[in-house]
Amino acid sequence: MTGVSNAGLTGLALLAGLTGVCGCSSGSPTPSVLLPASPASPARTPLTASSSSPEQVMTTQEGRLCLTRGLPRQGLPHLGSPLAVPAHPSSLVLLWVPSRNGRPCVQRRTTASQAQARALALDVNSAPSIAKSAVYNCPTDDGTQVLAYFRASETTTVVSVALSGCSFITAEFTSARTKTEPLRQLLSRLAPPNGLWRSRLG
Repeated sequence: MTGVSNAGLTGLALLAGLTGVCGCSSGSPTPSVLLPASPASPARTPLTASSSSPEQVMTTQEGRLCLTRGLPRQGLPHLGSPLAVPAHPSSLVLLWVPSRNGRPCVQRRTTASQAQARALALDVNSAPSIAKSAVYNCPTDDGTQVLAYFRASETTTVVSVALSGCSFITAEFTSARTKTEPLRQLLSRLAPPNGLWRSRLG
């Protein structure tokens, strides 16, 4: 029997479409969490404490991988409005997330003074946004990152600074920024004294 039904052709076309969705590589510019496609809509606000907090992000050892559950979803290079955090945060908590090959497989939590929080907010908000025409050939991204929880009034804005790959600064439903030298220097001073993070920051 040589005929193929319309249903069969539809199934094959759907399968072909699904297998061609991911152009993945080890140089993915996203820190560690891929953001599902978002329908066209007005800009949405960054992630807030009501949906994530440092205490809710857990890192576990599974076989040979160090996996972090509950990470905030990250923005993509050209998605949404430019990333911004409160200019005058009252506090800043930093959650240092290890790589997928991290040994030991543990997170570290540090805090910053109000002056340091405002300095980091200024560095984030003044960092260059990713140009829509930009093309990046990123080195390997192993998931090492720091999550910055900026508290202002009753809202906590969460951003991720990748410490591998393209080292983008990202937040949910916003377009990414690139890490700058002042931001790198300040994060290096705020990083845990012992660990992969400080060596990544130089």
